[in-house]
Amino acid sequence: MSKKMEKPELALDVGAPLLVEVAGEGVHYKSAFVGAVSREYLILKLRVDDLAAVGSTCDVPVNVSYMHGGEVHAFGSRIISATSTPSPLIFVEYPGVVQVRDSRTCHRYDCMLPAKTCIGKTCVEAIVIDLSKEGCRYSVKTDDAESVRGLDGMLALNSEASLKILIPGKEREIELKGIVRNISTDNERTVFGLSFHGMPDEAKGDIETLLSAVQNC
Repeated sequence: MSKKMEKPELALDVGAPLLVEVAGEGVHYKSAFVGAVSREYLILKLRVDDLAAVGSTCDVPVNVSYMHGGEVHAFGSRIISATSTPSPLIFVEYPGVVQVRDSRTCHRYDCMLPAKTCIGKTCVEAIVIDLSKEGCRYSVKTDDAESVRGLDGMLALNSEASLKILIPGKEREIELKGIVRNISTDNERTVFGLSFHGMPDEAKGDIETLLSAVQNC
């Protein structure tokens, strides 16, 4: 069940984690609550690489969500400003309405699923670290020499990519396809945000099966 909070007093403490999604992309970026100015705007801190992916221009529509008291609080907003100094910050318009729903209806799940990802002819081992109906994030170790060589042709936004994943508890591998919407990298790993796209109904059913398996792990 969901409900609306009109002109809400947001239940957020400094440092509270939030997920930010650029509307329509299906990829979420982790952020931290820095503060708010009256009921005009919120200030959120992102990773440097995620700030570049979200965008630094005004009027970018976003969906923001966070957990409070076992419920998911979510609202639509827009970025009204952004800066990379002294920290990577975005300023989002204070919401007029917040949707509140039980966390069990939120279909994005953290997971650790072994996978293989391919972009073009380049394939490397990967780990799916979160999953929803619309997309997922997966990680590739960048300190692995073979993976580093394999990544040479992969570091491009808006590239078509595929993931092959073995369903937990099953002897069947499924393939998911989409568009790379976000890339963040450091010395240890590279994380790709994949927005599922152009998949047949059978593949959509595979996602439902995979989500069910993840929930029951």
